[in-house]
Amino acid sequence: MTTPVEKSTNPSTNTAARTVGGAPAPHQIATGHEGTVRDQIDTYVQRIRGGEMGMLPALAGLIIIGLVFWIATPFFFTKTNIANLMTQTAALMMLAVALTFVIILAEIDLSAGVTGGLAMAIFILLTNVGGWGWIPALLAAFVVGAAVGTFIGFMVARIGVPSFVITLALFLGLQGVILVLLGNAGAYRIEDPAVVAIMNKSMPVWAGWLMLAVIVAISLATGLYDRSRRVAAGMPVRPMSLLLAREAAWVVGGGLVVLLLSLNRSTSVIPIRGVPVVVPIALAILWIGTTMLDRTRFGLHIYAVGGNPEAARRAGINVSRVRIVCFILCSTLAVVSGLFTASQV
Repeated sequence: MTTPVEKSTNPSTNTAARTVGGAPAPHQIATGHEGTVRDQIDTYVQRIRGGEMGMLPALAGLIIIGLVFWIATPFFFTKTNIANLMTQTAALMMLAVALTFVIILAEIDLSAGVTGGLAMAIFILLTNVGGWGWIPALLAAFVVGAAVGTFIGFMVARIGVPSFVITLALFLGLQGVILVLLGNAGAYRIEDPAVVAIMNKSMPVWAGWLMLAVIVAISLATGLYDRSRRVAAGMPVRPMSLLLAREAAWVVGGGLVVLLLSLNRSTSVIPIRGVPVVVPIALAILWIGTTMLDRTRFGLHIYAVGGNPEAARRAGINVSRVRIVCFILCSTLAVVSGLFTASQV
């Protein structure tokens, strides 16, 4: 029987060790590690057997879908299609990141996609009709998204309207607002080259390799920082080989993708090389969101409110404020998704 983590009484190590049968494992006392690589693998297998699947179902589904399309068409795993998939999924990924904040709260925002459309309608009117530059117009679009999120958050947190009800109402109503704003034409073209380039241009080849180097450097620095903090606190750490293996996976996997995208994938005379412009933008937003959830006090408050709002309130967390801010983040990131979609079409 496995007991919870206990503080080691060995003064020479002063590290926390997972005990088995009431006694710390000898190698943990001697090294201050959370076991060897083999121990880590065995622990992971035990968690899977216990039902903690983590991301495995989603990963398995992705592999199966990829194999099905690979068998169905020889064009699926080509450098052109891979670049297209990375571009086309960016808008949906931004919506997924946006909804993550409210879903952790056990809420929902059905209007996120339409909120992005409303913000882009205002953006297009300001640039094409009002003569604004694309930067101030984009800032105005973000203000619109934040305003919609504030309204939803207020109705949910302060008034007590279920998020499903209020966001469904906005999902239906904002579509009419968009049609009214755009008029009988129903659409305007985005003319600004900088905005169009987001989904339709590629970075220089060297910029793709620089992006990979930055990703690996941030990942390695984060891992070493976490490791140093645990050591300073007298807590056990995982073997360094696991950290190096993770970085090697980033180098090999990311290097293959960047190398593939660095090849000419054009079917015309004009060559197309490099990582799409939208990729580093989407990855940066994804990293910021993940860091906010996993490494900040506000992120811990989000999980606490989503797990048990009453317990979070008794712990001193401002539950209403957390909910309102999460809806604001959701609607604001939905504007980014709308920007990607508008740039693409």
